[in-house]
Amino acid sequence: MTDVFKYGQQDLIYQLNQLAKAKDIVDIPHNSAAAAASAAASAAAAAAAAESDGTAATAASKAAAALKSLDARYLGAKTLPPDVDNNGDALLAGATYWDTVLNSGCLRVFQAGTWVTIPANLASQISSTPAGGIVATDVQAALAELDANKAARAMTLAGYGITDALPGSYVPTWGSITGKPQFAAVATSGSKADVGLDSVDNTSDASKPVSTATASALAGKASLSGATFTGAVNGITKTMVGMGSVDNTSDTAKPVSTLQQAALNSKVNIANPTTTGTWSHTGGPLSLSSGASAWGVFRSDIVGNSYMAFIKGGSSLQIGYLGSDGGALVIGGTGENFVLRGTSHLILASDGGVVRPRVDDAHNLGLSNYRWGNSYFSVAPTITSDAREKDMFRALEAVEIAAAADIARAIRVYRWKTAIATKGGGAREHIGPTVQAAIKIMESHGLDPFNYGFICYDSWKGETIEHAAIEATDDREMQAAWTETIPASDRYAFRYDELNQFIAAGLEARQTAIEARLAALESAVP
Repeated sequence: MTDVFKYGQQDLIYQLNQLAKAKDIVDIPHNSAAAAASAAASAAAAAAAAESDGTAATAASKAAAALKSLDARYLGAKTLPPDVDNNGDALLAGATYWDTVLNSGCLRVFQAGTWVTIPANLASQISSTPAGGIVATDVQAALAELDANKAARAMTLAGYGITDALPGSYVPTWGSITGKPQFAAVATSGSKADVGLDSVDNTSDASKPVSTATASALAGKASLSGATFTGAVNGITKTMVGMGSVDNTSDTAKPVSTLQQAALNSKVNIANPTTTGTWSHTGGPLSLSSGASAWGVFRSDIVGNSYMAFIKGGSSLQIGYLGSDGGALVIGGTGENFVLRGTSHLILASDGGVVRPRVDDAHNLGLSNYRWGNSYFSVAPTITSDAREKDMFRALEAVEIAAAADIARAIRVYRWKTAIATKGGGAREHIGPTVQAAIKIMESHGLDPFNYGFICYDSWKGETIEHAAIEATDDREMQAAWTETIPASDRYAFRYDELNQFIAAGLEARQTAIEARLAALESAVP
């Protein structure tokens, strides 16, 4: 830049520099107006300084320095943000220029390594009119006017109106210039000492080491975790360490707590325990035993009925019970079956000499698909045949007598297939008709075979029975659990006492008829 800066305008640069250092951008309009208003006073001061200066060389030095300062501080109007000042030097903090493109024209200030735009409505906030011969009424116009009114910078002393020769040894200094502008301190040599920070290390906050004073202070502190103290530790109470409710008693002297007592109240004593409600046991065998020559007693609060229930494993289903109905021992099952099993013999005995059903004429001994293999009696079984319990008596009809005779003729000798399978040729022979043959004979005489009690027929559904394992004993090996599958089937059977009576009645009628015919024949012989 070759234009000569007029005397006094360096104070405006000073004001702009102060404006660039302002921390709050809102104060910029006020500072800018103040800088413009002081332009005239600065010019007058410069003139007075020039007159008071003893030599023209001093005045020239002032002018040159002021112009250089202006070129570094106010860079004029530009279309793009500059990278250096008008002297080709690095940009200084607080430098300004008028951007003719951005926002259709705006003032920008170089701060913190970047150009900052001053708000566009700044002119409307300036209420004072600059003095000193500047016609503009706002900062932007004032700067533009200054830039337009700069005179061309002279290249010789004569160009500044200096005609006296300067001594060859004269070297003007910055300190000899009065009224010079004041700028913010900047580093000119690249050393941190230029800005008064020669003792500062260039490390980030996160990387700064612990200082000597901080390390000394930390040495007198304890770690928050795993601290080790020396000497007496005073002033700490149990509340401070979160133990305000703890009593200072040894483990052996601690009383039973409220919660512990509540838990103990729900337990039973080992000696002579008394329980209420439902008592259960899981896992392992349950053994109830009494002392020598003593009775184990099972008692219920209900005098008339006292029972111990047996529950199916894995459920709440009651499948059996053992107890008393008030006068007798009762063993029963509420499940589908009730099983009594003996390792060798299952013995049923009564001190009174009688083993009987609980209810008269209501229970069967076995089923058609669960038969007893054999039975042994010292005398023949007694079958009820009380006339008071029978009704609707009649004699056999001729057709029935004929059927009975035919059934008698159907009597055969046979062997059981199961006996053949197990005994082979040693299977014994048995005598009697088959039910199927008797049915066929009855139907051939027009009779309904199932109307007679000596012919029986039963059928059953298939079923699966799970048999539990049996533990080994001194005289028996362990029997593993097994599954019994019974297919659906049916079976025919006789009530032989009634069948024999039917055949006997038929034979007797036939015998009577024969005897009558013989008698008739005998009477016809002279």
